[in-house]
Amino acid sequence: MQRRTPGRFAACILVAGLAASACAANGDNETSGDGGDKPGVVIGAIGNRVGPIPLVGRDLGTAIDDWFDMLNAQGGINGRQVELIEIESQYDVSKALAAYARLKRDGAVGFFPMGLAQAQSLGPMAQTDEIVMLATGTGQAETLDGAAAPFEFQGGASYPAQYSAMVQHANDDWAAKGEQGTPTFATLCWDTPAGKASCDAVKAAADAAGNEVAVETFVAPTTADLAAQALRFDEAAPDYVFLSGGAKFPLLALNAFRTVGLDAPVYNIMWGFSDDVWETAGADAEGYTGTSLANLAADAPDAYDQLREYFESEGKEPPEFFDEALYAQGLVMANLMAEAIRQADLLAGDGEITGDLLRQGMEKIADFDAGGLTCPVTLTPDDHIGTRQVNLYQIENGAPVRVGECVEGATTQ
Repeated sequence: MQRRTPGRFAACILVAGLAASACAANGDNETSGDGGDKPGVVIGAIGNRVGPIPLVGRDLGTAIDDWFDMLNAQGGINGRQVELIEIESQYDVSKALAAYARLKRDGAVGFFPMGLAQAQSLGPMAQTDEIVMLATGTGQAETLDGAAAPFEFQGGASYPAQYSAMVQHANDDWAAKGEQGTPTFATLCWDTPAGKASCDAVKAAADAAGNEVAVETFVAPTTADLAAQALRFDEAAPDYVFLSGGAKFPLLALNAFRTVGLDAPVYNIMWGFSDDVWETAGADAEGYTGTSLANLAADAPDAYDQLREYFESEGKEPPEFFDEALYAQGLVMANLMAEAIRQADLLAGDGEITGDLLRQGMEKIADFDAGGLTCPVTLTPDDHIGTRQVNLYQIENGAPVRVGECVEGATTQ
């Protein structure tokens, strides 16, 4: 397959029925110029820049764009150019299904879904079509077995693994304070597949650790007022609160809790641990703790230095959200896919990288930390999660500070 576009990220194609665009990164599938003569690789991203979680879509999509743009400008991956096609889904499963069909037709051998519901819907199709799905940091614990789901990969801590690490941190914090017994928990989650998976993960980790979940509450993602839930939580007086939800949800929760006088420490998964929350919440966000697959920019992983040098060489400024937490998660995703392509290239020689070769490349990733960007990842034919470790960051004086490096809870999922 060969497709040409005017230049890096210059082509935007209207996708029928999606009211969105597909944007290609350095668009030849056949490489040229500095890239050599090897066939290129088409990778897809089903984005969420529009809809209920636009910052997640913006930061992940831009980070993935930037990383592959840099690699292409440097001659590609072992001489192969990567064509990145991002199609907007608006966090809607039906539009994600249409986007997947488009990516399949355009020759994608791998893709990033950006949401649990997307991954759950697209996983069986990826198996049938032999297209690698990299759903990093999602809740699909049931697909971590490579034998059962050979084309589905996480490459980062699942929801159960992330919440298990947070429960462990809460118990350690409790003990460090000199408190007696075990702390009690409360959960407030979106009423979505991801939210339900998260609350289930907290309950499982709490049961394993001997903690009681005193309150479990679900709310619609469109909920704009959490005052009633905050009053209920304040009455139950949990020692720690666990959230699952992104966009404005964590901000609403933090403000509501502090308004009623609930000062329990609050935890959230990586998708709700974003700069806009603590920048807007101010003092209400002090102590807010979240997971991160990445070491953030303040901890100076090598990936940021590489990108800064690339932007400078191109005479460009980094995006304004370059140092933000969600952008860092996108860099982890991009690095994992790039390493899988590198490994697949060693298998393909000068030939085409197929979906099955990309799968094999994924399964050859070993002790990979992307230059200190992420906890070491090892993927095998049997284990597609790669790591159950996660970093923990806490807001101190208005900024995220790492309080746990590569923490692993008790879960095996």
